Amino acid sequence: MNLFFEAKIKETQNTKGIWLNTITLKDSAGNMITLDRNRTVWKYYDDKTGVKWYNVYIWDGEHENYDITPDMFKGCHLAGYEIEDDAEEGYELIIDANSFCLLE
Repeated sequence: MNLFFEAKIKETQNTKGIWLNTITLKDSAGNMITLDRNRTVWKYYDDKTGVKWYNVYIWDGEHENYDITPDMFKGCHLAGYEIEDDAEEGYELIIDANSFCLLE
């Protein structure tokens, strides 16, 4: 499964592009679901950045679960996200929670 979303980025001198580690969604029952991916591609346009995550999986902290479909995320909303540890101080990433699109 792939995931598309839009974000605004405040880059720094040495931190350019998308420095996003994981995304956490919250389902209608209150369960937190952490997503990760194998590859990230982004494209700058206007004042936003379009981001596509390829081969998305659920990450439990130890194992990758690829057995997922977009239907599993109906009713979910963005609960948070984690920036990569090695992103430079001052780097900011703001994800547009309304832009999420899960693609098989």
